[in-house]
Amino acid sequence: SNPLDHFYKFTVVRNPWDRFVSYYLDNVGEQSEENFADFASLAGSVHDASSPKSYLKQPKSVNLLSQSQWIFDKKSKLLELDKIARFEDLENGFKEICQDLDVEHEALPHLGETEGREHYSKYYNGSTKDLIAEAWAEDIKNFGYEYEAV
Repeated sequence: SNPLDHFYKFTVVRNPWDRFVSYYLDNVGEQSEENFADFASLAGSVHDASSPKSYLKQPKSVNLLSQSQWIFDKKSKLLELDKIARFEDLENGFKEICQDLDVEHEALPHLGETEGREHYSKYYNGSTKDLIAEAWAEDIKNFGYEYEAV
């Protein structure tokens, strides 16, 4: 038996294309279509700080692995989680978690909001959209995400 069985376990997942734009805006100082495409080509890997990219805000490692890597075991079996909330509907997911735990719900603060950030689809072209679709295909399949253009 697992010693964690008596704990309530939850996680939050996010639309892969939206998640990637946040990584990009957080990590890339010199923003351009070329740098977006190059950074997108790193999706699915951990970029090592020992081979720095000139456009990164500082030489650092960037973890661009899929979310599935963290919540599925080596046999592609979903870990035993009580709840998977979606970032896109975080407030409701958090309300449900609070209900499950029988704790009072408080509204979550929005930290780290990027001013002037547009809908994620505004950052992609056909090839960069496909790079993310391929690199994070597990997340798209496992959590039922679709690319939405506005």
